[in-house]
Amino acid sequence: MLEESRLLENRLIYGLYPEIATHSADAEKRLMELATSYLYKDVLKWQEIKKPAELDKLLQALVFQVGNEVSYHELAQMTGLTNETVQRYISLLEKSFVVFTLSSFSRNLRQEIIPRELL
Repeated sequence: MLEESRLLENRLIYGLYPEIATHSADAEKRLMELATSYLYKDVLKWQEIKKPAELDKLLQALVFQVGNEVSYHELAQMTGLTNETVQRYISLLEKSFVVFTLSSFSRNLRQEIIPRELL
């Protein structure tokens, strides 16, 4: 248990990919290689995205929103993309398991099932 507590911060930052977890000395470099390989070679080719810099901007904007409600409109303003492009990219990132959305939480179950646009 003590070992797990010691490794918690590292795992929160770098995740639990086996190669990264077993080579913690150069975890940052390996994680960047993994992200570049997966994101740029696989995901971007899969959807034929021509401007990877736009996807980078969106991912950075999403990182700044972790734990908060996210609005496509706000992300579009932050990144200079259109709402439709933001929605398409987020859908792509969800399908490729890079990001996932969480529904809102409310102690009032009626509020929880109402679409966010209506609140």
